[in-house]
Amino acid sequence: MDISLTILIISIMFGFLLGIISGLTPGIHVNNFALILVAISPFLSGIGFAPFYIAVIILSNSIAHTFLDIIPSIFLG
Repeated sequence: MDISLTILIISIMFGFLLGIISGLTPGIHVNNFALILVAISPFLSGIGFAPFYIAVIILSNSIAHTFLDIIPSIFLG
């Protein structure tokens, strides 16, 4: 398996994990994690982590957040 495919799958899973956290926790939004990821992107680029994978993390975060955001709103109103 190619290393770039492995990094892509790990990035997707990490984004889904962040989406689960942001979707189920009231007050935490996708934009919070996106801001954090963009803020640390120079560090990640310095260690060889391409900006494409940061975008993949943000995209998968937003998809998971969209589907799980309804659960707290059911219970909290």
